[in-house]
Amino acid sequence: MRRTVPTLEEVTRWWPCPEAKPRLSKGKDGRLRIAANGTRACSGAWRLSYRGAAPNAWYEVSVEVSYADLEHPREMLGAVAR
Repeated sequence: MRRTVPTLEEVTRWWPCPEAKPRLSKGKDGRLRIAANGTRACSGAWRLSYRGAAPNAWYEVSVEVSYADLEHPREMLGAVAR
């Protein structure tokens, strides 16, 4: 099987409404960062689109997460790959 490496094609920001917009930034190290905005309604994401992904192939996705002082146990961070 020929190994293909997808190419990053587009990076966009997403949030459902202005009040929910998280703090999105890019660090000096090139990593994308997302942080809470101080409201319970915070919701948003970085969307990364890749070109060249092959059907039925396996890819590794790595996400580093850190958090502190969560006021409510249901608050969370997550990553979804589709």
